Amino acid sequence: MVEQRGFSMISKKLRAAMFIAFFSLFSLAAKSQTEKAIYGLDHRLDLYQVSNPQWLKNARAIAAFVPARKIKKVRFNSDMVKLKTKKIEDNCKFQRFNRQRQVAKCSGFLVGKDLLVTAGHCVRTRLACLANRWVFGFDLAEKNKDYTRIRKKDVYKCVEVIESSSRRGRSPLDYSLVRLDREVEDREPLRIRKKGRIGLGEGVYLGGYPSGLPLKMAGGAIVRKNSEDNYFLANLDSFEGNSGGPVFNSNGHFVEGILVGGEEDYVWSERRECFKPKRCFNLGCEGEEVMRIEVIEGLKDLLD
Repeated sequence: MVEQRGFSMISKKLRAAMFIAFFSLFSLAAKSQTEKAIYGLDHRLDLYQVSNPQWLKNARAIAAFVPARKIKKVRFNSDMVKLKTKKIEDNCKFQRFNRQRQVAKCSGFLVGKDLLVTAGHCVRTRLACLANRWVFGFDLAEKNKDYTRIRKKDVYKCVEVIESSSRRGRSPLDYSLVRLDREVEDREPLRIRKKGRIGLGEGVYLGGYPSGLPLKMAGGAIVRKNSEDNYFLANLDSFEGNSGGPVFNSNGHFVEGILVGGEEDYVWSERRECFKPKRCFNLGCEGEEVMRIEVIEGLKDLLD
């Protein structure tokens, strides 16, 4: 009994030491990872940081939804336009991409030469379509690229809302299928899932314009909930501005769905008196909502 009690005391001390060591490491990691976005580490990448060729190819088909009034002519150069961007206000200085400027309201992606899909809450009516433009090339494909200057031929008008829904509730549908004023040059439409569904735990990644910033790609995510007919949940690092962007299958690199909703993007820091990205553990919070691309019936008819 004496030996057992002695062993028990040693075990308690060992467990306490291990707990202190773990807590210290966790605290240190938390302090060094203040640039977290939503789930775990911030996986967002500018295009010049992306090495996967399929990611880069897919990124070319993603467009920014920009108010027409924010696009200005460039003097002495009729082939270029200038985006009237602005700084993100009231955000904490330590966060990533803090020096970059914003202009995009939503994201969208090519599914046909002149067909584009986005979230229904981004484009509900033809009037909303006409008041904005779809802009390709708002990105940092090169580290020091002037992303505010865009080729005029990479700016497209929306002339028709073919099909749209912004239904919320138990079985939400949130999408718009729009037609552009002409076929898109030098960019291939994305492949989409037409039948079946992604499996629980499968890997996914995202492309879009978080907080209206230049195009970002973000991986390191999985399907966390997959029981609903029209959508699934994943731990994607997304913000307002990502709405309407494509969510890809990590293995097949085809579109699984449209990013339509999720957690609150920023929370107020009383200590710093500024907004910082909301932080969740990889398995924490509810997850980001992705509407399944295969439920858009009109899209199937157009692409068959």
